[in-house]
Amino acid sequence: MHGIILIRQGHRRARPCFLTMIDLHCHILSALDDGPKVIEESVEMARVAVAKGIHALAASPHVLETQSATLNREQIEQALIQLRERLAAEGIALELLLGAEYYLSQDFPHLMEKHFPLASLGGSRYVLIEIPITYVPPYLEYSTLHSGIQNPELQKELPFLRPIIAHPERYLEVLRNLKVAERFRALGYLLQVNLGSLAGRYGRSVRKTAEKMIKAGWVDFVATDAHSASALAEVLDHGIKRLRKVAGEEGTRILIEENPSRVLQGLPLRSLQEDA
Repeated sequence: MHGIILIRQGHRRARPCFLTMIDLHCHILSALDDGPKVIEESVEMARVAVAKGIHALAASPHVLETQSATLNREQIEQALIQLRERLAAEGIALELLLGAEYYLSQDFPHLMEKHFPLASLGGSRYVLIEIPITYVPPYLEYSTLHSGIQNPELQKELPFLRPIIAHPERYLEVLRNLKVAERFRALGYLLQVNLGSLAGRYGRSVRKTAEKMIKAGWVDFVATDAHSASALAEVLDHGIKRLRKVAGEEGTRILIEENPSRVLQGLPLRSLQEDA
């Protein structure tokens, strides 16, 4: 039987509760970054995703300044079309969505101007970014009113864009001081934790930091950040189990299904603090 299995506790006996997941951070597209090298590996990732309960997935390749030819939205969309056609031919029912993981090499408004039109998550107003792993950049704080942006289309969109910081639990400054993650939120950033962190893939300190952030209500959704089929299976098998212990059944549903769905609809996200 497919799906992510959670156990709902009752007065008499536990009964299985099958949840599905929307994964908004996954490196499934081939030959674009450090994910799959060939499309056959992408297809295998899709098979694993569906078998484990993922029904929609945002392909989010790295967009880095160090790339010889920086990826743009058109290239990502072309790779998406190719993989969608292949999955349809294979009979794999996985909804593939637009996405990207932008490396924050400058302040958010100017980064968005450089990469406009954007590969936002599912074409929504939510944009996935990552920051340097060893330090918090001084340009993290920005203003949409005094951004200096020249692109008139982006000028209209910028006040409504919501940046999401990927895997904050892995950044050295957050590991040293959890209050740094709270500062991210105070600056207007949303936070996405990796299932691999909860599964212990990056070590005990990262796992504990991820758990503390979830318990504090600072995490907006959880994603796989998988780069291969084997990694995807591993983080889903072990990460979901750990997430349920930390966030409970309802919290898990919010973090892997409801909030990702809200992202794709462009809606405000629910906070686990609401249920605390």
